[in-house]
Amino acid sequence: MHLHRQSFQLRAKFQRDPQRRLASNRGFTLIESLVVVLMIGVLAAIAAPSWIAFLNVQRLNAAQGQVFEILRKAQSTAKLKRVKQQVNFRQKDGRVQWVIRATTPTPITDPDRLPWSSLDKGIKLVSDETKPRADEFGIHKIQFNHYGEGNLGRVTLSVPSSPAKRCVIASTLIGAMRRGQNRPTQKGNLCD
Repeated sequence: MHLHRQSFQLRAKFQRDPQRRLASNRGFTLIESLVVVLMIGVLAAIAAPSWIAFLNVQRLNAAQGQVFEILRKAQSTAKLKRVKQQVNFRQKDGRVQWVIRATTPTPITDPDRLPWSSLDKGIKLVSDETKPRADEFGIHKIQFNHYGEGNLGRVTLSVPSSPAKRCVIASTLIGAMRRGQNRPTQKGNLCD
């Protein structure tokens, strides 16, 4: 009973005193808010570069998977239709473009008439590491005959401002393909 009376007296005194009531409802001070904002900013500055690098590697892995599937599709179409298939890759307007087409004896004279498709924006074709070398139009060609056998080739991809590279390699004449990546400690930083 005695504790209950004291509690009631304190509550009544608190409610009568407007200064105490205001003091308890003020919230955070400006300095406290600035410290929290500053801490969030420092943490974001530390985490942002690694988050961007992580996203770039994920985009690069997705593009590598797309290229692998494109080459597999051309290979299986060549076997199914018993017609040579050719996959063309080029870099145009900041995008990696590709097209699968049946090979013909006449060379390409106007590549812009082909029905090109594109990989995601921001993915780059590393032309000096992509084999076979580009022709006069900047097109790299990987072919598969009617048995699904292909010429040796490599499609190497990268993203801006990152040393990461991913590649798809047609590694044998019988059409075996594999995925590879670069090792930054390796001399020349090649994708294998």
